[in-house]
Amino acid sequence: MPNMLTFRPAMTSDTQAASTLIGLTMGRLSHYIFESRSVSAVIADLFAHRGNRFSHQFADVAVSGVNVVGVLLSYPGRMLNRLGLTTGYRLLRSYGAIPFMRLAKRALPLARTREANTDEYYVSALAVSPAFQGQGVGTLLMARAEAIARSLDLPKCALTVDARNLAAISLYERLDYQTVGTFNIAQCAAVEAESSHRMVKFLGRIG
Repeated sequence: MPNMLTFRPAMTSDTQAASTLIGLTMGRLSHYIFESRSVSAVIADLFAHRGNRFSHQFADVAVSGVNVVGVLLSYPGRMLNRLGLTTGYRLLRSYGAIPFMRLAKRALPLARTREANTDEYYVSALAVSPAFQGQGVGTLLMARAEAIARSLDLPKCALTVDARNLAAISLYERLDYQTVGTFNIAQCAAVEAESSHRMVKFLGRIG
C-alpha cells in the first residue's frame, strides 16, 4: 500500500488529474463516439460541472501526497436515466446542435443497455494511475462505494466492465462480484464490436 494514501470526495480542482485517469479507462468506442475531440477533454468538461454522469459531485479520489492517483465515480442505479439526460444536455451545450446529433447517433447502442437496476448502487468508473496499480488502491475505492451503498440501504453494487479487461475482472471477482450478464454493443464497421460484462455483488442484509 502506498505511503500517505488518503481518500476524500472529489473537488473541481481535481478535474485535470481525475479526467485524465478516467480517460485512460475509456475504450475505443468512446473515441469513436466523441469523434475528433479528446476523450479526456470531454470528461474534464463534464467532471467540472454538477449533475451529470461524470461530475465531481459523484466522485471520490485517492491521493498520494498532493497527487490524485485514483478516482471512483458512483451513484444509485435509480439516478441513471436522469443523469443520462443531464449529461446529454451538457454535451449539447459543449458540442453544438449538429455535432451533438452525430454524437447521439453514435452513442445510441449504449443507451439501449441496462447498466444497473433501481435497487443497486452503480460503480460507473474506477481508475487508478498505472504507477499505483496492484497496490490496493482500487480495492479501497471499491470499499468506499460499497459503504455508500449500505448507507443508502441499497442491497447490491453493480458495474460493467470490458470483457477483454482481464485484470479488472480478476479484481472484481476477488471482491465477490459475479457476472450476471454479457452484452454486445453493435457499432458501425469503423469500430470492432465490444462486449461488456455486467457484474453484481450482494452486500447482504441491510441493517
